[in-house]
Amino acid sequence: ALSEVPVTLVTASSEDYFDRLRNLVGSVHTAEPDLQILVYDMGLTRKQRREIGTWDGVRLRPYPFGKYPAHVRTLANYAWK
Repeated sequence: ALSEVPVTLVTASSEDYFDRLRNLVGSVHTAEPDLQILVYDMGLTRKQRREIGTWDGVRLRPYPFGKYPAHVRTLANYAWK
């Protein structure tokens, strides 16, 4: 186990990086099956969101773009980090 204290892995993905997200989640499930994962939706498709909904231990939340300046929505700027 990673820790005696509850730990959550936090990540984010857009439609273009969904294959990498799927790979990350699979690797985490293999190495740390009890680790909770929070994924921020930064432009996933409806089909991708439905698939994530079937993954154990994974929660999906919309990225709160409205809290940040407009340029943050342009993912290629990497300002969301």
